[in-house]
Amino acid sequence: MTHKRSGTDGAITRKPRRRTTLIPPQSIAALRRQEWELADFIDNAAVGLHWLGPDGRIIWANRTELTMLGYTAEEYIGRHIADFHLSQDAVRDILERLKRNQTLRDYEAQLRCKDGGIKHVVISANVLWLNGRFVHTRTFTRDITEQKLAQQALQRAHDELEQRVRERTAELVRANGELYAEVLHRQQADQILSRLAAIVESSGDAIMSLTLGGRILTWNRGAEQLYGYAAEEIEGRRIVQLVPSERQEHVLKLFEQIHAGESIDHDESICLRKDGARVEVLVSMWPIRNSAGAVTGASLIARDVAERHRLQQQLAQAQKFEMIGQLAAGIAHEINTPVQYIGNNIGFVEQGFASLQRFIVASQELIERVRLGTAGLEDAQRVQALSSELDIPYFQKEIGDALAQSKDGVARVARIVRSIKELAHPGQGRKTPVDLRRLIDSALTMTRNEWKFIADATTEFDTDLPVVMGIEDELHQVLVNILINAAQAIEEVANDGTGAKGEIAVSARHDGDWVEIRIRDTGPGIPEAARPKLFEPFFTTKEVGKGTGQGLAIARSVIADRHGGTLTFTSESGKGTTFIIRLPAGAPSEPAQPGRWQDAPANGSVRR
Repeated sequence: MTHKRSGTDGAITRKPRRRTTLIPPQSIAALRRQEWELADFIDNAAVGLHWLGPDGRIIWANRTELTMLGYTAEEYIGRHIADFHLSQDAVRDILERLKRNQTLRDYEAQLRCKDGGIKHVVISANVLWLNGRFVHTRTFTRDITEQKLAQQALQRAHDELEQRVRERTAELVRANGELYAEVLHRQQADQILSRLAAIVESSGDAIMSLTLGGRILTWNRGAEQLYGYAAEEIEGRRIVQLVPSERQEHVLKLFEQIHAGESIDHDESICLRKDGARVEVLVSMWPIRNSAGAVTGASLIARDVAERHRLQQQLAQAQKFEMIGQLAAGIAHEINTPVQYIGNNIGFVEQGFASLQRFIVASQELIERVRLGTAGLEDAQRVQALSSELDIPYFQKEIGDALAQSKDGVARVARIVRSIKELAHPGQGRKTPVDLRRLIDSALTMTRNEWKFIADATTEFDTDLPVVMGIEDELHQVLVNILINAAQAIEEVANDGTGAKGEIAVSARHDGDWVEIRIRDTGPGIPEAARPKLFEPFFTTKEVGKGTGQGLAIARSVIADRHGGTLTFTSESGKGTTFIIRLPAGAPSEPAQPGRWQDAPANGSVRR
């Protein structure tokens, strides 16, 4: 206590001394322990925690969050959250909502781990505000990766179950014929038969069972609708009654396969309706076996695919016109060059003919004067002057060259127009003998402007190359599509500074029962990651505007589905790609005649 005198009377006033409150040591220890426990609770919480500044940068994170993503504090803290989120849209949405003082609850996001893995998380967050200022966020991050994986596994299991259901449904249809044959000997199976019959009867597809001799045993409502016959009209008759005469031999071969215990899947065929109309159908057949495993009959499903084929043809035709549009500028240039020199030659002939006509008139006048006896030296000199002006020897030589050159130009234009017609013509959808040499030459002519400045094209044909039975316009479209792809691939490496041209090599050879066409380019090759998806619809490795991803998908469908062949490829990075088309061979073609292939495109050679 201090003392101080105050006032005139000398009285002493006391001013109390400020007291200091002492915290016992045990209380300080308890506070420090509570502080440590709280820090440990936050740092090792069951969920990740972090603070974000108003700029989106991480200013603090607990150990749980760092461990979850695999980063050290130095690698994580101070960086923007956009560095870790897979979706930048999600980053913008999160920050905008927090800045509007909204609270996030269970916001799903994906975070990138240090090891490249992805964590599925839900985020809950709000903002600490101080005097209206955004201080930092309070963000909770909960890992739900295992839950997501479990959901995906559940979805896969669901898909597998659906697949098994589909497979089982197909098995039930195949089993129908077998059960019907057996039920003839087992009357006690009537209930099973009636259930299966109800399934078959309600099907929109034509379903029937047949003897090995091809007699129809059962006939469902779908068959009545497809073929036009009621069951009582057709049961007991032979299946060939429903097939055009030119297809009956093929049907007999299908029954030979059934006899051998083989199944037939999706055989494209033509059927005859009761009214005589032809209908395109997709036929599948399975052998019916008895309890001993012996084949006793066949079950058959036929589906009307005329509408599907119509849509496929429309798609293929649209793709044709897409290619023609792509080639249009080049075709115009190819036609313009011969047309230009044809026009020049016609002008030359026209001018020469005018001079020749003056010479002829003067000569006729001279002859008439000579006949009358009035011709003089002056008349002869005038004819001589016109002869010198005309330069008859020069005119005789040049007029022949001009006509030959014009004739060649007309042939070139006709060849180009013929190639356009072959590509654009929708065709009849029927298979006819196809000369592959002519078809390849036509495709090269059609695409010449695509490759002539960047590549040389060569062709090589076997001398005994047979024709193939095929739909000509569809095969032509496949060849044009692959040649355009080859030209575009070479164009990617054409500007390497060497000035060297690439190469497109087309060969066709006879290989037993097959004809094999190979189209090789010296482009950069197909990226390995793209190879498994190359024939998928809408997949393309080209830049926007250079492809729709339909060409190769349609090409494979044409070769495999429409012609019973194969379309494959080999590719080596940096060296190029080879597409391999294999088609069933038809009858041998006639030997090549001299001069037959004079229409082969420029820069191409035929080696036999």
